[in-house]
Amino acid sequence: MHTHLRRAVSMIEAVVVVLVLALSVPPTLGWLMDNSARRTDTVQATRAAVLATLVLEQIIADSTGVDAGASLTYVSDPKTGLAARLAAATAPYTNAGLSWAASMSSPVDDSLSPTTSGGFRVVTIKVTWTDTAGIIRSVPFDAVVARP
Repeated sequence: MHTHLRRAVSMIEAVVVVLVLALSVPPTLGWLMDNSARRTDTVQATRAAVLATLVLEQIIADSTGVDAGASLTYVSDPKTGLAARLAAATAPYTNAGLSWAASMSSPVDDSLSPTTSGGFRVVTIKVTWTDTAGIIRSVPFDAVVARP
């Protein structure tokens, strides 16, 4: 006569599985949430670099045709200023919580010393955002542009 052995889960095995899951799942979920926050901060830093590049590229393009730094309204004029012209392109970044500001130095020479006859300006784009910990982060991006 053949007897078939039946294999079933005993109560002790079930309790062991529940204990292992109870001890391992909460730390794993905490680790995943921490990594998610760090990833979000990294994405925001990358967005900041892309936003600054977008603004700097426009300023460099403008510097070939106009003296961008000659007027204080170059950035802030509500109709023709840089911010108004870039509003559509920068909207995805500003909607994601980033803001930017542009500033330009007085004319400088090729050694970046102030001069009245220099052919260059130092442009600074400062991008600001709040990270997942609630800390305000700010990164300046500098470039030297030629005056026409």
